[in-house]
Amino acid sequence: MRFIPFERKLFEKQGQHHLVQVFERGARRELRFGNHIVQSSYIPDAPDVLQLDYTRAMLMAFVLSPGVLRVLHIGLGGGTLPRFIHRHFPDVQQRIVELSPEVVEAAYACFDLPRSPRLIVWAGNGAEHVRKDRSSYDVIFVDAFTAEGAASEIQQPETLRLFRARLAPGGWLVCNAWGSDPQGLSRLTQDLMQVVPTLFSISVRVNSNVIFFGKVDTALPMPLELMTRARELAREIPLEFHQFVPRLRRVRTGASALHVPL
Repeated sequence: MRFIPFERKLFEKQGQHHLVQVFERGARRELRFGNHIVQSSYIPDAPDVLQLDYTRAMLMAFVLSPGVLRVLHIGLGGGTLPRFIHRHFPDVQQRIVELSPEVVEAAYACFDLPRSPRLIVWAGNGAEHVRKDRSSYDVIFVDAFTAEGAASEIQQPETLRLFRARLAPGGWLVCNAWGSDPQGLSRLTQDLMQVVPTLFSISVRVNSNVIFFGKVDTALPMPLELMTRARELAREIPLEFHQFVPRLRRVRTGASALHVPL
């Protein structure tokens, strides 16, 4: 018989878009939207560990784009990714747009999201916010999900083009997608290929998340340079950056992995 850990509800509020819940299972806290899909996972006693694989893969943006200073997040969840960046990249200014005020409340109450002038959170529609805010960013993370899957409006071609327009020269657009939705994944891939001239992806696991990395130009570092950066960063920050470099795939027919020395 499989052992199922006891869970305790820490937070529950009905929002306009979904039910927002936080459960504690042993040492772990999980954000859910009224079902058993884990949106965010966090262990307060291990703040340096990103529990979900896809969040670690998204941070490859800091290897692809050294010198990141301004980051925009579309979607907050439990805030584990911005909290990690705030903790380990003290020069980075972060802005976050989250549709659900209840999610923002849960992130502060249960996931230790810091209140800091380096990390500003707005409750509102990400696409509408970016239409009005003409600031530029070195990295834009798109990680907006509902109880059913990816937020469809955020991944529309016109919205992706809007995000691209807000990237600084050399900037990267990083999108989290569900690999278990083949049609949605194919559609997003085609849309991104029309929006950004350079596109890579990392498949986190089979039928799990796929992370896309789109660049506004075609200038890329050499694979050896990427691995060197990844190893240097991994010595400073508790994350296995160098393990993700060989998993980068250029998104095109017959593409192979970047060949890097391991």
